[in-house]
Amino acid sequence: MPSLAEKLKEYAESDVYPYHMPGHKGNADTGSIFDELHGMDITEIEGFDDLHHATDILKRVQEEAACAFGADRTFYLVGGSTAGILTAVSAVLEPGSELLIARNCHKSVYHAAYLRGLKLHYIVPEYDPQGQILKPVTAAQVRKALREYPNISAVLITSPTYEGLVANVGEIAEAVHEKGIPLIVDEAHGAHFGFASCLPSNSNAWADLVVQSLHKTTKALTQTALLHVNGNRVSAAQVQKYLDIYMTSSPSYLLMASMEEAVKDLLDNGEQLYRDFMQKKESFLKKTAGMKTLFVYQQMDASENEKKCGNMALCMDADENGKTDKKADPCKILICSRAREFSGKRLYDVLLQKYHLQMELCENNHVLAIMTPYDRQEGFDRLAAALNEIDWELTGRYRNESCSIGLTGELHTFPPHLPRQAQTLTESWSEGQIIPITECAGRISAAFVYQYPPGIPLVVPGEVWDEELVSEVVEKIATGYEMLGIVEKCGTIKVVVTENQTVKVKPVTMK
Repeated sequence: MPSLAEKLKEYAESDVYPYHMPGHKGNADTGSIFDELHGMDITEIEGFDDLHHATDILKRVQEEAACAFGADRTFYLVGGSTAGILTAVSAVLEPGSELLIARNCHKSVYHAAYLRGLKLHYIVPEYDPQGQILKPVTAAQVRKALREYPNISAVLITSPTYEGLVANVGEIAEAVHEKGIPLIVDEAHGAHFGFASCLPSNSNAWADLVVQSLHKTTKALTQTALLHVNGNRVSAAQVQKYLDIYMTSSPSYLLMASMEEAVKDLLDNGEQLYRDFMQKKESFLKKTAGMKTLFVYQQMDASENEKKCGNMALCMDADENGKTDKKADPCKILICSRAREFSGKRLYDVLLQKYHLQMELCENNHVLAIMTPYDRQEGFDRLAAALNEIDWELTGRYRNESCSIGLTGELHTFPPHLPRQAQTLTESWSEGQIIPITECAGRISAAFVYQYPPGIPLVVPGEVWDEELVSEVVEKIATGYEMLGIVEKCGTIKVVVTENQTVKVKPVTMK
């Protein structure tokens, strides 16, 4: 049976004339750099099925994906994981109901809550001061929140985190299902999980809905994602209903063909792909193990056996029967600075401007590199060489100068500050009033403020700006981080807030 890509190629090479969309009409001579793709870029025509009512080839490829990922039902998404999150939240929660989420969720979760008029309750994950990152939520935190807020209708967690740390989804699902409510897992960064022995398991064995971005870690094209449905707590018909609302009625067949190919590659070649990847990564870790000022963060357990494994250890959790599962994604490489004066933003800028190495993100004391089996050896070699050179220069500088070196960075030497909720997101997200950020302490935010990536809000509409939060955002801006939601006008940094005065605080001055 031909794949979707093979059918598209056959159609492009046939003598069928396209009296249909798209407007390029399959013409390979328009003068566009995309001419070679035009012939395979089609709409819903005879023989190619309809994603919104799949009965033929698109039905088959989604069923094959469900089998590959161990899900009961799988839906193709061409609007990224965002479409999956909007759909998942809408499918399980009635307007005005209560949702428990991890505070480090992606902004799309908050957007879904806004659209459904939900009341949000937060779990604040524990903070790791070494990597200056948030850990995954735990089952104990979920149980505590469910006792505190008995009217919660669903729970949504992020696993893995942006930095690749994996929650114990099985234990969390047990806690959630004891309440008879569904668990949604934003597994956007874990589409490759379960396809090799060195990788964590995916969440389909436990969670009711799982959202994965194929384009983040596989060879599928950007915007491709999957939404998996498991068990009987969530209606697949409800999922389809909201997919029809949130997803384009003209899905790209090029994107869908790349999804089929990516899943097949994982299924057929995953073990070998990741065996080769781990060899490259282990060589990279050996080359960077001697750095003094920079270091590659590796989440470690406290057991003596893993201490002996050193920097190259894979992270494990073991149950009483000795069964283990990885709790970190080896494809995420977090590179941290021990130097107070050398923040993640400065490391990011040096790597890009001097070495032409584009990191995924920078925050606090670190940068994040996403590496996959499709990275060439050149990628590992250039990054290792650059880091060693930067580390040599930094270490020499600090040896000769009275600069402090410790496991701290320029920002966030304390756990991230969680603002107090004063109103719901739906009540507060508005045009509000634009005032200087130094004057907004004590006001209720009417806008999101966040870095992208990772797209995790520092401030959510309805939360109160206090002095500590203002200082944190002002310092980030002064350090060079771009903060979305902040408006610059006439050289004055401003932020959108409501007019409500809620708390008395001290004035804050710009540094």
